[in-house]
Amino acid sequence: MPLSPVPPENQTFVHPYYKKHIYFGALSTALAINSLFTSWESAKIVGATTCIGVAYATISDLFMCRYCIEYFNGGHRYNGKRLEDRPIRTLNPNWNALIWGMISSWHLSALGGIFLAALSRVPISPSMPKLSARQVIPNLAAGASLLFAATFFLFWKKCQLEEREELFAHRIIDQKRPMPREMQVKFERVSCHNGSSYVGMAIILFMCATFALGIRIRKAYL
Repeated sequence: MPLSPVPPENQTFVHPYYKKHIYFGALSTALAINSLFTSWESAKIVGATTCIGVAYATISDLFMCRYCIEYFNGGHRYNGKRLEDRPIRTLNPNWNALIWGMISSWHLSALGGIFLAALSRVPISPSMPKLSARQVIPNLAAGASLLFAATFFLFWKKCQLEEREELFAHRIIDQKRPMPREMQVKFERVSCHNGSSYVGMAIILFMCATFALGIRIRKAYL
């Protein structure tokens, strides 16, 4: 997306290009929270999975926004601390974490929740029991908590190692993303952290779904 040609004094708080993403993400997150109070167990599982994913991303971004607010620009393109190309035109780390955590994770979390609900509830055979959200979600929440601690520990150790060995001093500047060398290092660190979090959450979700299916098979046939 090109930079907005609108003068700074006429720019709205929410970037017009991202309005639909932010509003739809907020609506979907609100529906996920509301589903926790329904009696439909499948909806509870989808809603709880979505809430865990959004909460994970938001809390993670609370730290990352304080480490490198420049990264949280439209398309993650370096533009200093200018505001015109940001989803919300502020450098406040709390607001940016809330918006980025929501719009970057709710849809993936909801898809993961549908997968988890399917393996936990779909009637594969008449004798196979269905698992409730109370039986499934605690495992996912525990896994997400452990992943959060692990990824931040690795992020901290990576920063320590690179700074001690001065590895970033020899980093080749990416000509496709021109920016100061130290800023490129920060971008790569945040991108690596976020990517490992996505992969880790996908693995944990798959493990929880497989575990749920295994419990159903064991109760039905053993």
